[in-house]
Amino acid sequence: MRGFAIAIAVVLSLSLSTEGCRRYQRVVAKQNVCLVGQPVECQCANGASGTQSCRPDGTGFFACDCAASIAMSAPASVTAGDALTNVVVTLRDATMAPLSESTERTVSLSIVNAASPTLLAGAKTAKVANGAASFAGAHIDLAGTYELEASYAGELATSIARATITVNGGAPVKLVIATEPPGVFEQGTAIVPAPVVVGKDAFDNDATSTAVVTATVSGPAGFAVGPFPSASMASGVATFTKLSVLSPVEGVAQFSFSVPSVSAIPAVLSRSVSFVRPDVEWPRFPIGFLVPTLIVGGFLDETTGLHWSSTEVQGTFAGAAAACGAIPQATIDGRMYSWRVPALVEMATLLSHQKLSPPFSALPTTPPLRSEKYWTRSAVPATADGYVVDLATGRTAVEPGSNSHYIVCVLETTPPRTVGATDAGGPALQYANVGDGTIAVRDQKTGLSWFRSNVACSGCVYTAAVSACDQRSDLGFDDWRLPTAQELATIVNVRVAGAAAHVATPTFVGALATEYWSSTADPLTAANALTVDFATGAMQTRDKTVAGTTAVRCVR
Repeated sequence: MRGFAIAIAVVLSLSLSTEGCRRYQRVVAKQNVCLVGQPVECQCANGASGTQSCRPDGTGFFACDCAASIAMSAPASVTAGDALTNVVVTLRDATMAPLSESTERTVSLSIVNAASPTLLAGAKTAKVANGAASFAGAHIDLAGTYELEASYAGELATSIARATITVNGGAPVKLVIATEPPGVFEQGTAIVPAPVVVGKDAFDNDATSTAVVTATVSGPAGFAVGPFPSASMASGVATFTKLSVLSPVEGVAQFSFSVPSVSAIPAVLSRSVSFVRPDVEWPRFPIGFLVPTLIVGGFLDETTGLHWSSTEVQGTFAGAAAACGAIPQATIDGRMYSWRVPALVEMATLLSHQKLSPPFSALPTTPPLRSEKYWTRSAVPATADGYVVDLATGRTAVEPGSNSHYIVCVLETTPPRTVGATDAGGPALQYANVGDGTIAVRDQKTGLSWFRSNVACSGCVYTAAVSACDQRSDLGFDDWRLPTAQELATIVNVRVAGAAAHVATPTFVGALATEYWSSTADPLTAANALTVDFATGAMQTRDKTVAGTTAVRCVR
């Protein structure tokens, strides 16, 4: 019996031990099952404390999270609209090594200095993989410099990192006119203010482009853009500092700007209506005539100071002086003055090439001047011939002295207003040195500064002649230009016989016995420009595309 009892006790003992073990195992197993949302403390490899997060299914823990910092790298600049692929945020542990098990962590991206949160578009959050997150889905479309901020708010303390990035404009897809051409501007001279054209990218930022923008102009027959129709962009902005319009008549100009290298960019037209008025001739400001009360039968040109007769006279070259002398004297401030024949350069001041039809004169005489030739007092040396101003063509020429032409007279109130010693008895023109005088001189009567010698453009066409002067920057001046026909006439010395002697010397050197280009468009032929022949002193016309032996002398 005793043996049987011992045996039963052993069996019971074994049974109790097995159940206890099972209960122990159940307790241990329960301890290994985590609760989602309740991280527990763990130990990092470097001995520091970290936390462990429960897996979403509650079956276990992620590795011990020892994050100590967040870092962000970003490129210095990107193009507007491009994905911020290279903006990378890294989570690091206490040893500064990227966290290897972080697939459930999320990093957010924002702009600290943004005027609007919508400036950062696209995906603004990213999942961490192998310790890093990139933002390929985010982009900024507005050009500017921004401070990016990456933030991570997890089971550890919130961390942030910042980086500066510049967003540049992209390639141009359209053009806009930032500065319109003025409503009225002068033919043949640089338009002021200079038109400004801006290239815009797909997001309306100023484009980062150096493309060439070309200007064209439409209008009445003969309209054309001057010799500098193109301008290169600088950071997407093209400024046409030397843009000009060549036209024989007044009219409405419509500008068009385009980028030839980018055919996809549509041309843009100026929204303003621009009136072109041809050269304001001698000197380069408006001519104004008055009918003064101090004289009878005449008009005062306030620009030149000359009094012109309103009496219509005709005669030969030899009889012109007597015809003017027969007009009754005029009394001014108690003094008597006689009428005389004007010198060639004086008569040339009446030419108005900006008129739309002959006669090409702005003088409001009664009766008005005719579309005819008018004698001057300037004679052709050693001949009986004289110079005329042709108001039918706006030019000057030599005529046989026996011909009968019209005569308009001026008062002898002052010595004849001759320039370049163009008339016998007139005072010599006074010049002052510009700089040391080796390059240019200043005409103290007209205020014009002239190159003493020719510009290296012998035998060039009209557009090349304009360009040859416009590109000069001698003596620190960038406003050198091709002179008008009347301005050229001021340095012609018709008193001196011989080819190249027809320019005032010794002030001017290297004069050629040939035609010199002027900037004045021929009012009768749009394809032509006026020239002044230094061999004869005559004002003529020439096809702009036919060079011949033409020469160039610049003025400012």
